[in-house]
Amino acid sequence: LALLGVKPGGTDGYFQPYELAEASGPPSRTRNVVGLIEGSDPRLKEEFVIVGAHYDHVGTRSQGQDRVFNGADDNGSGTVALLEFAQALAKGPRPKRSIVLIWFSGEERGLWGSRHYAANPTVPLNQVSAMLNMDMIGRSWTPQMGDRYKEIVSGPNEVFVIGSRKMSTALGALSDRTNQAFMNLVFNFRFDDPNDPMRLFYRSDHYSFAEKGVPAIFYFDGLHPDYHQVQDEVQTIDFPKLEKVARTVFATMWAIAQAPERMRVDKPLAG
Repeated sequence: LALLGVKPGGTDGYFQPYELAEASGPPSRTRNVVGLIEGSDPRLKEEFVIVGAHYDHVGTRSQGQDRVFNGADDNGSGTVALLEFAQALAKGPRPKRSIVLIWFSGEERGLWGSRHYAANPTVPLNQVSAMLNMDMIGRSWTPQMGDRYKEIVSGPNEVFVIGSRKMSTALGALSDRTNQAFMNLVFNFRFDDPNDPMRLFYRSDHYSFAEKGVPAIFYFDGLHPDYHQVQDEVQTIDFPKLEKVARTVFATMWAIAQAPERMRVDKPLAG
């Protein structure tokens, strides 16, 4: 971020350190990473769009030849897309509103990083128009996965879009309109079903912001057989799909940052 010229957005330069209470012994420390791109409009730069991705995974296992959970899709895909956003925003034109880029720690342990940020924001949350979360955006269904995964893993021109219409009519409409005018991916809203037993909307970092009244979208490729397995490695990534989803999220972020008004919340957030 420093090499790109992105401004620090944390509480300690680019970092936002925080402590975790332990059952025994001293508390441990971890940190979010936060970058800020100042908006180009003298008035609207005091408003923000947050884009995030978690950088942790599930660590290692004690047995087996391969003991490292590399997390190429979960969530290497989201974190590298966010780095591309940083480069594009730092080197190219800036939108009217300011952009906050956050790499969260501790998502796999219970949304630790996003909960800490939402409770201790470095920009006023009441000035945030929307939050976009990229958590697993680099895989596609393949025949090798079998038919039982067809419904829960997105195709090469498809992504699960979760929450875009849940809190803000304006955000849902802007999201759909931007996609149709740009990459025209298939937006699959399967996991927006309020009766979905997996309750995915409530399980990733965007939810920490939704709880605070910030409308949010979660981009997700699905529950593929390598989810939380050591087989989640870089050779499994569908790079053309990853690029298409990242471009779509970037375009959506840009449209929100350029919109005449902030995305208004007009629907109650169901628990």
